[in-house]
Amino acid sequence: SPTLLTVAEKALTLTTTAASGVLMTKGDNGFPHGSATDYVVSSSNTLLLLLNLSGQHLTTPSPAETGFYVTPSLSPSTPRVSLSGSLSALDRDDESYPASAAKFAARHSYADRVLESRQFQMFEFVPASIYYVGSFGVDAGWVSVSDWSGASEDFVARESEGIMARWNAGRRDDLMNVARHVLELPEPTDVVLTSIDKLGLSLRCSYEDVEGRGVRTDVFRINFAVTVVSVEDAKSEAEKICQEAWERGEGIVWGGGEGG
Repeated sequence: SPTLLTVAEKALTLTTTAASGVLMTKGDNGFPHGSATDYVVSSSNTLLLLLNLSGQHLTTPSPAETGFYVTPSLSPSTPRVSLSGSLSALDRDDESYPASAAKFAARHSYADRVLESRQFQMFEFVPASIYYVGSFGVDAGWVSVSDWSGASEDFVARESEGIMARWNAGRRDDLMNVARHVLELPEPTDVVLTSIDKLGLSLRCSYEDVEGRGVRTDVFRINFAVTVVSVEDAKSEAEKICQEAWERGEGIVWGGGEGG
């Protein structure tokens, strides 16, 4: 079973959790025109946009040649996704149009009234190339269209920041126990929960080097024992890891009585 999110899953998760990005088309003078644009990801991992029909993006020579850029912030430490592909209008008379419009409106509440105007229409952006860059270039790489289309988002991502903040603020003893008794690190001095996703969690641990070379800091991955299907499942599995650490620390060995 996989132990880490794939680059495709990371790219899709970032794109799905974001609510807007920069839509880019080629202007009349040959230079790109970009503007902040709201979107929502469809069930087939395309992007659904609500655009003004008189907007500059749709009056350019080649609106079908389109780019899209997604990032939570402009900091170099923030992951981002660059996509290029084709942009096309959705047929208002198609039976799927109401569902696409409803999906967009569910994410962007202002759209309910805007969708009533014939001046606005739903569009679909279909990615043809995808490039993902992790924090400071970590995990940077191209994502194939097939991997993108077949990927599923990390459903824990929407709550991961809050989970990490709470654990790092109030669960230090539990995290230290995990470092000592699950990771079996000698003399841990600091432990920080750096990520939690649908597959497991990562800890950044500082500990005394066994060869006497001072304090080392490494990131360790602990995978969940079972497949999780919700955020609550992920929280439960994280708690089980802490419980296992406590039991080991107390010398409790299930199936073999208590150790010393």
